[in-house]
Amino acid sequence: MTKERLLAIMESAGLSRDDLSAVTGRSSRQTYAWTTGAAPVPRTLALLLVALEDKVVSFDWLIEAIRKETK
Repeated sequence: MTKERLLAIMESAGLSRDDLSAVTGRSSRQTYAWTTGAAPVPRTLALLLVALEDKVVSFDWLIEAIRKETK
């Protein structure tokens, strides 16, 4: 996934870098690297973002799933 596509999906879903950090459990430094193209976007994250873009899952569903997993 290119940084441009990552940023486009984030914008359309209303996701900030902080949101991406929360969803992935990665640092803001890592999400910055993804969004600037300094590091490749992990394949699993790319697939999840495509699912968000295609409305297969919603951001609300994702947040709820993360909350359940971290209990």
